Amino acid sequence: MNRFIVVGGSGGIGRAVVERLLGDGHRVALMSKNATAHVPDGAARLAQIPCDIDVEADREAGVSSALGFLGGVDGVVLNAANMASEFLGRDSNVVDMSPGVWQETFATNVFAHAEILTRVIPAMVEGGGGSVVFMSSDSGKLPDSERPAYGASKAALNSLMRHVASRWGRAAVRANAVSPGTILTPALQRNISEEYLRELGDSVLSPRLGRPEDVANVVAFLLSEESAYINAQVIHVNGGRKGL
Repeated sequence: MNRFIVVGGSGGIGRAVVERLLGDGHRVALMSKNATAHVPDGAARLAQIPCDIDVEADREAGVSSALGFLGGVDGVVLNAANMASEFLGRDSNVVDMSPGVWQETFATNVFAHAEILTRVIPAMVEGGGGSVVFMSSDSGKLPDSERPAYGASKAALNSLMRHVASRWGRAAVRANAVSPGTILTPALQRNISEEYLRELGDSVLSPRLGRPEDVANVVAFLLSEESAYINAQVIHVNGGRKGL
C-alpha cells in the first residue's frame, strides 16, 4: 500500500485516477475544490480535502492535511487546471485577449503546482523518494489557433517536470508528465456535438476516442515501481493522434 496525493480529482480524469489508486489498494489524499463530490469504493483509505489551489492558505493547509493523513507521501498527481468553459472562451488569441487571462491561466496551471511541490518534494526526499506525475496536454505541443495561454501553460508544466526530474532524480524522486489527447469526460460529452465527436474520432489512429480510465492506467503505472527507470518523459495518451 502506497500513499498518494491527487490534486484536482473530483471529476473526469482526476476521478478516474483516484478510483484506480483506491482500487489498487493505496491510500489517497484528494485535494480539490469539490473534494466531497463523490465517495468511491475504498473511502476508508481516502481523505477528501476541500482546497482551492488558487488560494495560498488553502494550498498550505491542504498539503499539511494530506501529509498528516498519509504519514508521508510516495507520489503526487498534479491534475488541477482551470477548464471552465467561460474562462477558456476568453483564451482566444494573443492579439485580442487580456493580460489577465495569461495571469489566471498560469496561476492555476503552473504556479500553484510549483508551490505545492515546495512541500511535497522535501517529504518525498525524506521518505526515500517518490514519483511526481504532471497532467499535461497535447495542446502543449500542437499548433493551435486558439487557447494560447492554456497551451503555453502546459508546455511550461512539461519544462517544470524536467526540472524536477533533473534536480531530484538522484534523490530517487522521479517526475513525468501524462499528455492526454481527446478524452471523453462527462464534461466534454455535454458540451460538443455528435458531428464534432466524429471529427475528433477521425483525427486518431485508434478505433475509438479515449476514456478517463485510459489516462488513469498510465498515471498508476508511472506512480508504481514498474516504471522505476522512466524519468523526465512526456507520455502521450492520445490514440495515435495524427500530426503529433
